[in-house]
Amino acid sequence: MQTQALVFQALQQQMLGQVNSLRKRLQMQPLDSIDSSLLSLPAVPETAVCSSSMDTVPSETEPPSRPTLESMPPEILDQIASCVSGQDILRLCHAVRYFKYISKAMFDFALPLQMQQPPRPVELWPRLNVRYIGKWTRTGQLRQLGIYSRILSQHGGYASLDDSCRVAGIVGALPASLEVWVDNVKRLHATDDFFSTIFNTKKDIRKLTLGSDFFSRCNSDQQTLKMTTKWLTKLSIRELRFARSAWVSGQILGVLHLTPMLSSLHLPGLRDCLGVALSECKSLRKLSVSKLFEGMKKSPEELIQQLLHVVDESKIQILEASPPFNKNDPVDDTRISGYDPIIAPQMIEFELPMTEVSKQTVVRGRRHARNILNGEDDRLLVVVGPCSIHDVDAAIEYAKRLTTLAETHKDTLCFIMRTYFEKPRTTVGWKGLINDPFIDNTYKINHGLRVARQLLNDITNLGLPVGFELLDTISPQYFSDVVSWGAIGARTTECQLHRELSSGVSFPVGFKGNDTCHVILRGSNKGPNYEQPYVTDIVKQLTSRKERPRVMVDASHGNSNKNHKNQSLVIADVARQISEGSTEIFGVMVESNIHEGNQKVPATGAKDLKYGVSITDACVDWETTVLMMDVLSKAVQTRRSKAVPAV
Repeated sequence: MQTQALVFQALQQQMLGQVNSLRKRLQMQPLDSIDSSLLSLPAVPETAVCSSSMDTVPSETEPPSRPTLESMPPEILDQIASCVSGQDILRLCHAVRYFKYISKAMFDFALPLQMQQPPRPVELWPRLNVRYIGKWTRTGQLRQLGIYSRILSQHGGYASLDDSCRVAGIVGALPASLEVWVDNVKRLHATDDFFSTIFNTKKDIRKLTLGSDFFSRCNSDQQTLKMTTKWLTKLSIRELRFARSAWVSGQILGVLHLTPMLSSLHLPGLRDCLGVALSECKSLRKLSVSKLFEGMKKSPEELIQQLLHVVDESKIQILEASPPFNKNDPVDDTRISGYDPIIAPQMIEFELPMTEVSKQTVVRGRRHARNILNGEDDRLLVVVGPCSIHDVDAAIEYAKRLTTLAETHKDTLCFIMRTYFEKPRTTVGWKGLINDPFIDNTYKINHGLRVARQLLNDITNLGLPVGFELLDTISPQYFSDVVSWGAIGARTTECQLHRELSSGVSFPVGFKGNDTCHVILRGSNKGPNYEQPYVTDIVKQLTSRKERPRVMVDASHGNSNKNHKNQSLVIADVARQISEGSTEIFGVMVESNIHEGNQKVPATGAKDLKYGVSITDACVDWETTVLMMDVLSKAVQTRRSKAVPAV
């Protein structure tokens, strides 16, 4: 009860900024806070899906001057809904009447998808994004989709899809109105079947967008051009848009007056307008021209007069044309596609609190790491785990195996599981579990933050400490209380913000500024640096700077020449140094997973990834990891035997 109340309060605070920005647009006074009366949950029947998620918050009488969320227009509520995750808005769906009538249908519809968490409501309502559906073949699933689609249709909703979606089996269960995008035609017969399915089910296309690649195919392939003209004269299309950069064939322009129900037409340029029999377009009421002045030799005045003359002969009521230059061109955020609000760290902690076991594990892990670093504990610190985590189930299995292995070597080795969630990128690529948890470039960061913290809670609850890389200065705010060891990556060692960050975290970190800082030798493009001469040299430099003369060796990256199989060679050399009595190496880092190697994300997405195999840097497998740990454990025992004289 207390935790639920705290979650509810955190949600209120999170939405305050968004609500105030919307109130400003509505010329309302900003609110100081969102209190319980604005988001109160009325009593609902026990059978309601969301009724058990959160207790009813007592409502209070609000002054008439402060409107509630319930009084806001639907489009404003849509924007508020986009601020929070699907699970949160489903818990709050009874807070406002606008959400109440769709809540159960939405939840019942999302449940058979077997998602870890339903997508945000803006992906389901009022636009149903078909890419969240996949293959629906079972009768019960199609029935549930049909029920939800009817509710969407009754309230002006629609479905969004493209020709790559496999809709043959589900199009009949989709809403009556569709929004369609067609661009890259890989198989002509598939695109033809796509349009045929829509036509046979008598769906209404509220908007059809044809991309530049599609028109390139039309201009070079007569069969594609023939198919396009056929369907443009058959399908009921209310709005037709051509890509700004498209070169539209005259044959396509010549049949647009035959398109049924066409009320809005968006063309690339004036040349295209002249190719359309606008006077014969009986239902056309809106015309837009994207590049009226580009590539034209006539003056702007002459072009406008020519366009107006064409429009005068038609029934067009709305004309949109770009001016010679845009006086409203933005001067800020010109390279930013949009903003998504991020959930507050305090809210994550309220939602996913640590257990007592987790807290004890974190404290113990930090103490052991600090003692080993200071030479008060002669065990070897081992940071081992996947290059980066992308599969939660595989990570839990690995953690359970590592917990057993840690117990075996508890007298010689101190284990911390490597749990890296973000990937620094010299070039493009997957940016990690936090940034892209579904591995599909949707960047559901709020979901990624929740998944990452829950995983850390689960691993530490096993009694196994965790460590991760402090890649940016934001994500540590969500996890620092669960972490026992951290590292600053090679790409950010000169960053002033990371220097300040490392000074403030409560755990040992491989960076200058923390009282338990240390150097990690990872090699470089010039070669490895784990061998004895390199270790001795860096220790001398540390001593001259009055820093702690102890280092950690990373067996991967430059030290392995980016060949995961070479990690065993690195560990063997480190073990030899330890066996000979060296105390300069206090710890090692190993990139390890259940199975060896790595893999690329297939075109079909994360569902077809191999279990327990990295999707970033290649790792050694579990069996090799066990052998490496045995070697290190024996090395520590040998060092002890040499340090303690026989009695």
